[in-house]
Amino acid sequence: MTEAAEPEWGASMRAARPRLGTGTQDHAAVDHYNENRKPGPFYVQRAYEYGRSGVQSYMGLPVCLTPEDLVAGEIEIAACGVPWDATATGRSGARFGPVALRTTGMNSTNEFTLPDLHTRVDPFKVLRCADYGDAPIATGNTPETFEDIRKFVTTVLEAGARPVVLGGDHGITWPSLTAVADHHGHGRVGVIHLGAHTAMEPVDSWDMGGARSALRRTVDSGVVRAEHVVTLGSRGFHTSGLGGWLNDNKVRVHPAAEIDRRGIGPVIDELIAGCTRPGAPDSHYLSISIDVADPMYAPGTGSPEPGGLRSTSLLRSVRRIGAEVDLAGIELVELSPHWDNDGQITTLLAHRVLHHTLTGMALRRLGITEPDWVHPDALDHGLTDRPGD
Repeated sequence: MTEAAEPEWGASMRAARPRLGTGTQDHAAVDHYNENRKPGPFYVQRAYEYGRSGVQSYMGLPVCLTPEDLVAGEIEIAACGVPWDATATGRSGARFGPVALRTTGMNSTNEFTLPDLHTRVDPFKVLRCADYGDAPIATGNTPETFEDIRKFVTTVLEAGARPVVLGGDHGITWPSLTAVADHHGHGRVGVIHLGAHTAMEPVDSWDMGGARSALRRTVDSGVVRAEHVVTLGSRGFHTSGLGGWLNDNKVRVHPAAEIDRRGIGPVIDELIAGCTRPGAPDSHYLSISIDVADPMYAPGTGSPEPGGLRSTSLLRSVRRIGAEVDLAGIELVELSPHWDNDGQITTLLAHRVLHHTLTGMALRRLGITEPDWVHPDALDHGLTDRPGD
């Protein structure tokens, strides 16, 4: 029996390779609500409002709604939401991640500061941070949405700030990371990925890709070099052929089994050493999928996988990475609050993961890059130095 001829449309789909564009024309970061006003960040809360009171911005930060606001405020860190989960490969719900991160946990204001108890450093007093709102989403249209995300994140970078992307499913990594690489140069940005899955699954050439293939897309499109990618925390079921591709392309992988055997400290030592070795990229993009944590600590995610990191190990790791590696951008993805428990433990962990990452970046700004540094008082509460002890 002879094989049927391939339909003409099938060959054309396979031949096509989706590409993200360039430039920021029609970026949609400015609309008629924000024209003709003096640029600059502004608070949407009153001085005494924090936590769950008042109008919620991320961490109670002032709001910027145009690139001009970012420039006028000399903003260094801009949080931007991407409420998208149409490329999720597990349970949906990550589109509610940005609003959950804005409405859960404590907020920082000029009247109510949030120094980290491990370091006694408040990242929002060291770094100029703002909430930049959410990227536009074209419901049902993945190519248009990915282009809008790329343009939106690009406006942050062109204004001189570093993006903190609040996801959203892992599919958004391709456009977000493309924006960062466009700004710094393709092949010149490394990637540190923390997640239960490598996000390196193969994808058909005509497919925009999704959560399980987001990093593979960045490699295939030339945005990053495979040997500049390191991934930590992978576990679950083995994908046939993927291990060979990772080895052949020199992707550095620290699976959960290695962490179980060696402990988180030595593994993070090795990860950071690889990212700061001679010849490594000068800066890295930190991609955190909250499913890197064990479902005991993070049930509210699209594809939970038992056997993950403890919350303490995750917080310690991101604080170290923020302090010891220069980060060009951060993203937190796969937070699906609808699958969380009543105590919102996944959202609280995600909230603290970002806070600890920013704390690490603040330590780096202060010149404190000693491996795994914590304030001495955090180890003994400072009681041993009190008179009379």
